[in-house]
Amino acid sequence: MPTCQRSLVPQQLPGVDETLSAPETLTYSSLFIGGDWVKPSTDRVITPIDASTEQPLGSVPDAAEADVDSAVAAARAAFDAPNGWSRWEPARRAEIMLRLADAIDARAEESVARVSAQNGMPVAVARQLEIGYPSAELRYYAGLAEDLSLTETREGLFGSTLLNNGQTCFLGTRVPAPRSRYDEVVDAFTALAGSLTVGAAADPTTRIGPMATARQRERVETYIARGRSEGARITVGGGRPAHLDRGWFVEPTVFADVDNSAVVARRQPLHPRSRRPLRRSQGQWPGP
Repeated sequence: MPTCQRSLVPQQLPGVDETLSAPETLTYSSLFIGGDWVKPSTDRVITPIDASTEQPLGSVPDAAEADVDSAVAAARAAFDAPNGWSRWEPARRAEIMLRLADAIDARAEESVARVSAQNGMPVAVARQLEIGYPSAELRYYAGLAEDLSLTETREGLFGSTLLNNGQTCFLGTRVPAPRSRYDEVVDAFTALAGSLTVGAAADPTTRIGPMATARQRERVETYIARGRSEGARITVGGGRPAHLDRGWFVEPTVFADVDNSAVVARRQPLHPRSRRPLRRSQGQWPGP
């Protein structure tokens, strides 16, 4: 077990109506690798500081290259093991993903407090990005494994792929699909993207707003053109909204049949564009 010291920080997070308590300080001396707590390769530590109060949040080992190599090797071994993840039946994988999603939801408030303290993210944003997004993504893939209808997770799909006009670094714009459900996944995302209201950011009915700058729109349009030239199939979008003659707008765009070596599969332009799925889960994206 790791050496972990916990102590309460008595102050409240400033400016929070719900009086969300500041998180306990945590001091860890071990790294969790391969299912066990192990001693790090160096004595270096990281001491995160609360961005709002400038108080220390605890300390954790500063993983060195050797520690990263150990973690990667452990993950590879677990994946390749005869009884490992890659050999499990889809239903068993779905069960584990749902358990993880439930665990994330159960620890939502603690996680929100820690993220907010560490990087200054407002708690309202942290609830959506740090809790809602990973939970929705896990439930999406569990649903695919369990053969559930994608319409049941529509809002979760939007929040994890097209939120904030696609201009969010963590969005899952690369969504592999199992070969057995390829057409269903393409159709679902095509319908989702095509149904979204594109308009001014100040309009409360808008789901997709403009790009942040004219230069960003030009960059996005260059990527769309590159996707076409590399043979990807656009199922919806691909241009500028016909009803908007001002503003830096781009239609939500879905690419299908994208080769894993394509530029649009390997770079992130940050806009409402989805590369799904990547050649029916071939190459680096295994699928049942």
